[in-house]
Amino acid sequence: MNWQSLAEFDIPFFCNGKEEKCVFAFTRTADFEISGEDFRNLMSADELKRFDSVGSEKVKKQYCLGRILTKKALSSFIGEFAFDAVSVLNEKNGCPFIESSEYAVSITHTNDVVAALVFKNIFSFGTDIENPRKNAREAMESILVDGEPVGRDLENLTVAWTLKESLSKALKSGFHLPFDEFEISDLSGYNDFFTCLYKKHPEFQGIAMFHNGNSAAFTYPTDVHPESILLKMALRSAIMIER
Repeated sequence: MNWQSLAEFDIPFFCNGKEEKCVFAFTRTADFEISGEDFRNLMSADELKRFDSVGSEKVKKQYCLGRILTKKALSSFIGEFAFDAVSVLNEKNGCPFIESSEYAVSITHTNDVVAALVFKNIFSFGTDIENPRKNAREAMESILVDGEPVGRDLENLTVAWTLKESLSKALKSGFHLPFDEFEISDLSGYNDFFTCLYKKHPEFQGIAMFHNGNSAAFTYPTDVHPESILLKMALRSAIMIER
């Protein structure tokens, strides 16, 4: 297992006067081959059932790396443990969860990158990374609401999609709710970074970065105050690793 290819950021934040943290881990899929026992030994029996049922090698790799990154980030909270003793499974709606744990996870992937954001389950966070295909414009426009303050150029569309996807993960709903549930009420940008609020969910705010056609985003509660420099560094690094 090439652990050096896994990047990790501890992102501290304050909530109600108390310091907490979330951990963001990510890697390039091209840096790994998932053949052999090394990877299987890092997954639980329940994870292996799902892994073995997947036919696509690309999806197998994304699934496996998502679990390894989650456990690597989790170890920053609880110390070293046997990775095959912990299961990262999926709810019926597809949202991942860490079985029998006080910690939660948001997982995202593109063709090139897999990332996991781990945090205490008393909080609600979501993350998303997008590297949209050339024909993705129609899909991205389809989730916009009439009058939503989002430009129709590819940069704004990609940022909006990424923010909305990260909100759907914070809500643990995925895009299974009406699209107006994820409506952005304010979107402003400066130096590749964007921030937003959500019309129907004022309890959340979002931050995203766009660079070279790629976008990465976090959504987090408005009463959470993360270390902004580290938060931006994590987003920037996740995008730059795509290159």
